[in-house]
Amino acid sequence: MKQLNFILCVILFIACTEEIDIPITSTNSNIVVQGFFEKGETTKILLTENLPINQPYTTEELLNSSIDDALVTISSNDTIDTLNLNFGFTDTWAYNYSGSKLKGYEGGRYLLEITKGDDYVWSITTIPQFTPVIEEEIQYIMRPTAQGDAAEGCYAFLRLPIEDADTIGNCWQISSKRCWDISYTPMAGGERGLYNDEYINGWSTKIDVYPGIGYWSSYGDEDDNSYSDESNCFETVVDGCSGATDAFWSVGEKFDLKFSSIDRESWDFWVSLLNNNPGSPFGSPSQAKSNINGGFGVFSGISSDWYELEIPENLSVDTVE
Repeated sequence: MKQLNFILCVILFIACTEEIDIPITSTNSNIVVQGFFEKGETTKILLTENLPINQPYTTEELLNSSIDDALVTISSNDTIDTLNLNFGFTDTWAYNYSGSKLKGYEGGRYLLEITKGDDYVWSITTIPQFTPVIEEEIQYIMRPTAQGDAAEGCYAFLRLPIEDADTIGNCWQISSKRCWDISYTPMAGGERGLYNDEYINGWSTKIDVYPGIGYWSSYGDEDDNSYSDESNCFETVVDGCSGATDAFWSVGEKFDLKFSSIDRESWDFWVSLLNNNPGSPFGSPSQAKSNINGGFGVFSGISSDWYELEIPENLSVDTVE
């Protein structure tokens, strides 16, 4: 009788959890998915066709690789949201399918299904619990320079405090948006703003953060280290405070920082891309860890917060601890 009661308890526990029917079969298609589901937002999906490597492409061919005739749905529990064909820019990338019913929430688990002709791909993502940043404890660190350097006192970076929960598996992505940027870009550096708690589980730690570098960034422009009256935008600067740079923020510069908790499968995908095309001539490409079953790409669950920051003008090298 005790064994029967235990089995009944297990059945009741399972019945109370969120259920998603996982598809059993899928085809090997050429569909590439770039999708994300942000906390408090609806799903946004960019669909393109997979193009062969080692082959030149024209801009028209790349634009024509976009897929606009697929059936795209996102579902959770008993709610199904059929995504609409659309186009727009988000803080991450352009999209051509967007949802209207389901909005993401922390702990939510979502099934993405895409059908195009005989092709069928699917993916499941979870929006993780957000790891908060204590804004009052963010440090602004002056970039070290030699005494007498023309760039002395011009540039700085952040030291970002993170309080990791005592549960292994937390992953983060850090990006920023300067006043002349058109979207948020990943942090500069080898990690590209991607971190996890494999070595810092349950710790209080600090991460040095630098501006993201976008393809639209300006190089070599001769501008003053000041605000522009026409655009109300902080002008770009370079070493020596005489032109454009991307490696550090300028003293007095205002910018936006985006700190995101992402699911582990998404983190694995983005990190695998960093290793997919190694700079060393002796390196070999690695396989990107896609979470798209039957296709390519990633479907990311994201929980984020945004911070409006400014590098203090009276910053001193003594700020470093």
